[in-house]
Formats: sequence, C-alpha cells, structure tokens
Amino acid sequence: MRLHLSLLIDTDLMINKVCQHMILYILAPHNAPLFSFLATRSVSRARLSLDRTVFTLIPSDREISSERAPIPALLAMAAVHHHLIRKGQRQLTGIILETGEAREVQHFACLVGYGANGINPYLVFETLANLKKRGHFSEKLSMEAAVDNYI
Repeated sequence: MRLHLSLLIDTDLMINKVCQHMILYILAPHNAPLFSFLATRSVSRARLSLDRTVFTLIPSDREISSERAPIPALLAMAAVHHHLIRKGQRQLTGIILETGEAREVQHFACLVGYGANGINPYLVFETLANLKKRGHFSEKLSMEAAVDNYI
C-alpha cells in the first residue's frame, strides 16, 4: 500500500483494511497505571501481530467508553514504533493511526515524526458531518468539499 498523503479519510481506511491488518486498541482501563498497561498490553498485541504476518497495524482509540480511556496518541505511537524497531520488523509493518486527538497540522506532523505512516482523524470528519447536518455550512458546500477544505 502506498500513501501519497499521510491523512486518510474513513472511506480510505475502510478500503485499506482489505490488506492484512490488525486493529490495536490504544485504550486502558480507568484504574490501570498507564505506562505499565501500555508496556504490557499494547506492545504484546503488536508482538502478536508480527507472529501473524500482519502488514498494517491500526492503533485506534475509537472504542472509548466509560470503562476505557484513550492512551495519548503520541505515547502509543512511540511505544508501537519503537517496539517494531527493536524486533527488526518496522520496515515490514505500516502503521495507520486512527485517532480523535489529531486536529491541527502540528498534531499530524508530530504523529508522522513518531512513526505513523497514515492518520485517520475520524473525529474531525464526524464533526464536519455533524456541522453540515445542523446547517452550519452553506447549502452549496457538499460534505466532500468540506472534507477537501479541511485537508
């Protein structure tokens, strides 16, 4: 898979999920110590993916609930990226981050710098759709145009 832009919209991510991938939820129980949870759970899931010949890891914070809080995206990216480097598998594995945290250019730049090959800022697109639905955009502006303007 080749990415010309590091930013992916939801439809792009759905198409790309056809390849061998594993979704790695970057969520921790509210009462768990963050660093120990990240070191054991997320990295062990990344290790499991290597054993299964997964070509793309998708760290995701989409499943937030009252029981599970998101691990900061930069911290999760650093942990997964450096784990793959230590195991000699980073060059064989793509990382597409699915996060609600990324909103601004600086966020994307930092995430790419920390090892993300692609980023799906799903919350931005959900917010744009909600604003369009509530009539905050001109009638002439399509959803596709709103997404293109954001990108």
